[in-house]
Amino acid sequence: MAEIIEDRSRLTAETRTEFGKGVARRLRASGKTPAVLYGKGQETLHLIVPAHALFLAVKGNPKAELTVTHEGTEYKVRVQDIQRDPVTTIIEHVDLLAL
Repeated sequence: MAEIIEDRSRLTAETRTEFGKGVARRLRASGKTPAVLYGKGQETLHLIVPAHALFLAVKGNPKAELTVTHEGTEYKVRVQDIQRDPVTTIIEHVDLLAL
């Protein structure tokens, strides 16, 4: 039986155009997580990433190095900060630092 190996260090992101608590709650309810990608000499990007894929990518390594694809451009990033719900431990927001 062939085994499919999934690369958990790759995420596909969408652009986030709406902001605020209500929007973030709707995103999380639909299985997505708000994120911010920033780096030296680079414009800050507000993103939406798939929640489950993000959870798997940072599982066991909260400072993981990932590849984020956004509008055809790949960014090598490191997870800078993760905000989790204290009760459910669901990832509420993630900050990504471009390498």
